[in-house]
Amino acid sequence: MNLLYLNPRAWRVRIAQAAIWLGGGLCLWLTFFAPPNPADRPIDHLVASVAAILMVFAAVAFEFYLRLYVLRIEREGEVLLVTTLATVHHRRVRLDPGGTSLGETRRERAPAFLAPGYDNSWRGLKAKGHLFPFIVDTTAHDDR
Repeated sequence: MNLLYLNPRAWRVRIAQAAIWLGGGLCLWLTFFAPPNPADRPIDHLVASVAAILMVFAAVAFEFYLRLYVLRIEREGEVLLVTTLATVHHRRVRLDPGGTSLGETRRERAPAFLAPGYDNSWRGLKAKGHLFPFIVDTTAHDDR
């Protein structure tokens, strides 16, 4: 096998995944299993319920994102072996190099008051037969 790309930043995505799952679990617990408190108002339960629904949607969307986020790309004979994240471990996809194309570099920056220092770049790896491109993180690796 010939290694073409290796992503050392996947741990950041795993941290975000854990935060989403923990936040969703907390919201679900607050909605369905929190001990009743006479001082609670119905609005507290409504807020927890809405937050739980939003967190479930966020968790599902993030699980989809994980399956597009590339960890490594290897050449194995006449195919590209793309390894992405998955819920617990990794997922491997075999692609025909002739049916792939690498998109332009995209840069994402968040407003400083929301996420100071957030500055990422990535490229989409389009593959024949796949609706969405794989996400190849090209952010400088100077923050290891």
